[in-house]
Amino acid sequence: MANYNRYQTGLWIVRTAMSRCDLEQPSTIEGTVEDTVAKFLVLLNFVGQQIVESYPWQRMEKVWTLVTDGSLSYATPEDFDRFVPDTEWNNSTRFPLAGPLSASQWNALVARGLGAATFQLYYKYQNDQITFYAEPSASPQTLAMAYYQRGWVYDADGAGTTKDFVSKNTDQVLLHPLLMAVGVALKWKQDRGFDTTSLQGEFDALASTSTAKDNTASTVIMGRTGGATPLLGVSNVPVTNFGS
Repeated sequence: MANYNRYQTGLWIVRTAMSRCDLEQPSTIEGTVEDTVAKFLVLLNFVGQQIVESYPWQRMEKVWTLVTDGSLSYATPEDFDRFVPDTEWNNSTRFPLAGPLSASQWNALVARGLGAATFQLYYKYQNDQITFYAEPSASPQTLAMAYYQRGWVYDADGAGTTKDFVSKNTDQVLLHPLLMAVGVALKWKQDRGFDTTSLQGEFDALASTSTAKDNTASTVIMGRTGGATPLLGVSNVPVTNFGS
């Protein structure tokens, strides 16, 4: 049975990046005191942080399930980076959460002194926690919010534990391995003022293909199907001036 390495280790990425820069490939990055290898490890963590924040990678998406206990404020998960928009729901009441509210919206609620008895829970995101305008019901309610995690690395010794940096040879990077390796090599050459035209083009192409295939996309049919109103037709496209 064939083995497929969708993701690679930190050592593999550093070795590949250094080979692209015509440098000798190291046998280890863990606890290294060799200046060049240490520099590539720093660049690996720098580029990894850039790439994980540059796109909503499906591998980084998780769901935060929160069971309320009557408190107003709840700290977000340790690996929290940012919410997936419009995914905040109260699974107990089957209503969406109202938020996150902006500062002006929040202050308007406070100034108007609106009562706590509402169909939805209003909340704001501040100081790395969500705070509800009114105390949730005394009976526990189950809230679910999708978010993107910070952890783009599987800890080699953590039994599936994620973190946001590579420190060990066999730490597994959960990002496109070739994109990572070329990105590290590109950054190393940029920092030294070398010509990066070819490598930049390679990185841009890899970024385009890796983001394009990272998730599925729905098919949008522009004509009439199943009796539905077409997206393009005489109701929304003028029938005159064709070709002008």
